[in-house]
Amino acid sequence: MAYRQFSTATWQDPWFEKLNQKAKLLFIYLWTNEVCNQSGVYQISQRRVEFETGLKISEVVTDLCPKIIWYPDNEIVWVKNFFKWQCQNPKFAISACRSLYCIPQQIVEKFIQHNANLLEKYGIDTVSIPYQTGPDTVCLSVTVTEQKQNRNRNSVADRVSGFSEFWKIYPKKVGKIEAEKAWVRANGNRPTTETILSKIIELKKSTQWQKKGGEFIPNPATWINRGGWDDEPQNHGDVDECPYGFDRDKTT
Repeated sequence: MAYRQFSTATWQDPWFEKLNQKAKLLFIYLWTNEVCNQSGVYQISQRRVEFETGLKISEVVTDLCPKIIWYPDNEIVWVKNFFKWQCQNPKFAISACRSLYCIPQQIVEKFIQHNANLLEKYGIDTVSIPYQTGPDTVCLSVTVTEQKQNRNRNSVADRVSGFSEFWKIYPKKVGKIEAEKAWVRANGNRPTTETILSKIIELKKSTQWQKKGGEFIPNPATWINRGGWDDEPQNHGDVDECPYGFDRDKTT
């Protein structure tokens, strides 16, 4: 028996409040019936819906747009926000993607577009999500999806890789969490870790970073965000202002 989360706040949702009694029943049924899978995109016959609810789906389902999409030619229902509210971890996301193998490509592409941020959050390689290419389609892509999911997990580790070395050598130890986020965001735009470490060693010897006990050293997240590895050390003259154009008390 599958369990589904259904928010009690649904009853106070302005969109839901405006539905008539039949539409409310059909919405709850399409969200909670035993055929509904992790993706919220599933095949269910019109006959079954009408037998279990006593409703004519063709007469009611249009009232549920855009929350529910009904594809009568394929007998497919898409509960658009189901995946958003049910998915809590990568394992669930993988299972949801696996369930799409029998769904036509054009519908799968709409699902991917609608849930792009969440799929990215859990490292899903959308290119490998399976879909129906013909009547004899079988779920051959699921293993590939899981393999690429594992590679994506590794790629997340790669994006964080090098930060610990950066943190050890950077002279100002503030805002570590923000610095790590900045480090990950800069992946693909920053040079190698070795290059960055060499630049920090060089800057630590500069006048601008030694002045007043390191008062003008920017916070690590600020330095990463602005691409500090491209800075040229200033080793002459006095430094009376923050060399990065920031208020020292407001850098992050």
